[in-house]
Amino acid sequence: MPPSTVSITPRAEHHHGYRAPQTEGNAPPAETTLARGGIQRVLLCHLAHSLSELLQLTPLIRELCEVYPGAEIDIATASPMALEIYANFPQVERIYVVSAPAVGLQLSRHVRAVAAMRRIRYDLMVDTSTVPTFSRWQPLIVKARYKLGFCAGRARAGFTHTIAIPSSPTRRAQLAVYLLRRALDDANDPVAPYPPLSISLTASERFHGEMTVNRLTRTLRTHPDDLPVLGIFAGAPRSKSFAKSWWTEFLTALERRYADFAFVELVPAHGVSMLDHRYPAYFTTDIRKLAGVISNLSIIVSADTGIMHLACATGTETVGLFSMSSIASQGPYGGRNRAIDTLGKTPRQIADQICGPPSIVLLPGLKTSSIIRDACCNSQVDATSPQTRQGEIRKTFQSDKRTEEIRAKPSN
Repeated sequence: MPPSTVSITPRAEHHHGYRAPQTEGNAPPAETTLARGGIQRVLLCHLAHSLSELLQLTPLIRELCEVYPGAEIDIATASPMALEIYANFPQVERIYVVSAPAVGLQLSRHVRAVAAMRRIRYDLMVDTSTVPTFSRWQPLIVKARYKLGFCAGRARAGFTHTIAIPSSPTRRAQLAVYLLRRALDDANDPVAPYPPLSISLTASERFHGEMTVNRLTRTLRTHPDDLPVLGIFAGAPRSKSFAKSWWTEFLTALERRYADFAFVELVPAHGVSMLDHRYPAYFTTDIRKLAGVISNLSIIVSADTGIMHLACATGTETVGLFSMSSIASQGPYGGRNRAIDTLGKTPRQIADQICGPPSIVLLPGLKTSSIIRDACCNSQVDATSPQTRQGEIRKTFQSDKRTEEIRAKPSN
């Protein structure tokens, strides 16, 4: 059963709920180590508006599923897109969409929504924000035995466990996992990697993505698997975008270095090609269909956008082009994912940097080899190549499809 959605509009913020300001170094640590047993109901509070922010919660969801495999997880967030992003995590049960107060919003709707959250007594509530956005109203409406959150220079009233914000890690996705591990006293484990982003694609979603990629590149192929495919996503907000002349020079250089690859463009949400239809283009408003297509690319090059994070969440090798944002906090991680700082570099230099050693990347007739990935980096979950995954996809697609058909049938 997919997670249900409840809209919640919080009351106006109150000015109580804080003790006297403290420096970060004097922020109180967790009162006790968080319990590993007896946690059945978990509420994650993650004030996310964008695609990238939503995806940054998925490592914590995966970590919770490992630590509390039998628990039920509810999520309070700010974007209705959350239902699509978290739909296939089996332990996610309810999604509360928290919106700002709106003019004309009926009071009865607000009361019903708040009552829906207060009806459940949670064993654990986790607020992932490093800025105390939720802290003024959340402890007043959420019933939870344990309340865990960061303490950014101030003690937080109503929280049983508060953790000082560390200097490392700096990525928000990893910070959320650190918060839980620190409360469990696991944060100093040197061999435990942070879980990568994930959108939890099904076998059928990957299969349909493979069919789409094959259709896009069929004029360039003599056999469905004889060319690796490189995806380009050129859409970005104005502050992070690159000029068309920049893309032209960059792609000309990239095409020479990836001569054995088929190129496809992923079209932004506004539906207009950013590359003047230079390559076969794919457009969809369905975020999961887009993820299925990306999962069947060998590598994707993207400007610093939510699509870059979505690509990371599919397991496809991702290269992010950064011009404004901090790579330390927003850059892709895991597998062979990497970020490139474009400031002070020509498009040709960036193409050279993406390509890397030809013996590693340019493999005619093969998608990015999982063997080479393992040799070149510490391979992690979801880092297998699209070609390696295709065998599993074909084997499980029919059974997965039958399962979906059974679920769709009405019960007697």
